[in-house]
Amino acid sequence: MTVDIYHTVCGWLRELIAGTSWEGHVFAVGGCCRDEVMNRPINDIDLAVDIENGGLQFADWLEERNLTVAPPVRFERYGTAMLHLRAFPDHEIEVVQTRCGKYTDENAENPGSVFGTIADDVMRRDFTVNSLFYDISRDKLLDLTGRGLADIQAHCLRTPMDPEMTFFDDPVRILRCIRMATVWGWSIDDDTMQAMRANVPSLREIKPERRRAEFEKMLKGPDPVRALELLRTTGAMRYVFPEMENCYRVKVNGENITLWQRALRAVAATETDNDYILRLAALLHVLGWLRTVKNPGPNAGTDRALLAARSAESALRRIKYHGQFVREITFLIRNQSATLRWGHEAENAKDRMIRRLCNLCVTDQRLERLLSLIHAINVSTPHPMHRPQQIPRVRERLGLMGRRFTPDDFGVPIAREA
Repeated sequence: MTVDIYHTVCGWLRELIAGTSWEGHVFAVGGCCRDEVMNRPINDIDLAVDIENGGLQFADWLEERNLTVAPPVRFERYGTAMLHLRAFPDHEIEVVQTRCGKYTDENAENPGSVFGTIADDVMRRDFTVNSLFYDISRDKLLDLTGRGLADIQAHCLRTPMDPEMTFFDDPVRILRCIRMATVWGWSIDDDTMQAMRANVPSLREIKPERRRAEFEKMLKGPDPVRALELLRTTGAMRYVFPEMENCYRVKVNGENITLWQRALRAVAATETDNDYILRLAALLHVLGWLRTVKNPGPNAGTDRALLAARSAESALRRIKYHGQFVREITFLIRNQSATLRWGHEAENAKDRMIRRLCNLCVTDQRLERLLSLIHAINVSTPHPMHRPQQIPRVRERLGLMGRRFTPDDFGVPIAREA
């Protein structure tokens, strides 16, 4: 939503609760306050009520007055409700009580669901930039840490309290910090970075789906290479794709770059595509080198591609990817060597070979992805295999030939899915 719509919703709530027991107790919090200050589009509105069990009670109060589109979705365990107001049906609102975390008790269950004051709630948030409160009744922005607005201005991420406590409360914040820093192009406070490195082993306690969600946002962002480097330097890569750790120091064919650096170059070459599947394939395509670096064999390119595809499939299934997504990634990695013998400018590629590649891919989207992956590998590989002109020449010929073919025209594909 726009900032104007956000102000309209807050103004409507201000008039609604004026003169009621809710006046002075309902606050907009977190991302919506931050995004307003940053003049960014606001994804959703989170409300906090500084009354015990206030989130659920306020949601019930709204429903009783027929102000919600449907009964609020209640999460009793967390004291949270999700709802849509009839006046603003397109925008989801989350309502929760102000909370306090039990940082001193390692066995405390769901520490974030314990009622606390506004001051408690501010300190338990992940970063100062997300700790701003907007007092709806007084139309006033509150920066109780004294650092939220300054850190937004300085483009710096730091925790409201001791970062050791912040990351102990929820280790996924380590990944969130990397994601926010690289999506926004911000710096990370030194103490915060040190605590991230110290607490990174606790990421093993986080469900794979949560780790995966943060990683996806990093790789889809505007600076995936910096995100990957921060995952390496903090040690967090071990808890996302541990297979990549083996690439940090391995060099091949006397090259002066490691497999990790080659993977980063390939990812960098896909940045204009903004395609998560393509970027992930570019990252994982080097895994096949790990088992062929000493004994490459006569069909090293094809062998590496097959080994990389198998390693990638195992890694993707471990972090709970399934079905078509895994098949798409492994298809791309397995066929990365399809143009290996086509020459630096595709001078050795016959028209029938290009048609077979089209037949292999079946769809235009898959063909585009495979060509983009091969080009990323070509430009990230040192001489003599550096081939920046090969795929552009293939694309030119595809344009002359026409991209849409029927399978009957091609004969036997050059590879098949397992």
